[in-house]
Amino acid sequence: MRSDRETPNVVLARGRDGEQHVRLSASIATLRRFRDGGLNAKLGEYCGLVHGNTRERTANGNVVDGGTQGLLLATALFRGLKRPLTSAGLDGEICAFISRPGCTFEFPNPSDVAVRCAAPLRSVFVTYARFEARDTVDGEILSWEWVLADARDSALPDGWDVRYEERIW
Repeated sequence: MRSDRETPNVVLARGRDGEQHVRLSASIATLRRFRDGGLNAKLGEYCGLVHGNTRERTANGNVVDGGTQGLLLATALFRGLKRPLTSAGLDGEICAFISRPGCTFEFPNPSDVAVRCAAPLRSVFVTYARFEARDTVDGEILSWEWVLADARDSALPDGWDVRYEERIW
């Protein structure tokens, strides 16, 4: 199962129970802001690591179906940030999907296809979302980033035990 390339702003993810899938939406305005600001790495991360279904150019120049399975491959889910991300009082509702993909993606040219790149060393990928059912989705993707991995457990963010309020799975 993968997110559908025809609905690029809707992402499939493992739900809070760790089993059932949920549908999360990414703001088209956010994606356009990244595109218009030339943040090609952020666009590549979204397409290849969050959504997980993209076209990519191989080293020999061929274009193939690529990406990862995005948030379906998350290995941990935390709830509640112990630092500000959004408006005051909302950080307790934010969830962090943690994954450790072996690569990342970027768009050298946003009108072309993604290019697979090496993942940052000693890092994990974190996608921030809020579960809030509306219309046809179960929540909203707020942001994503690479962060340093924990020295004790390299599949989790550094300081995960003081970074989040609770581990869900």
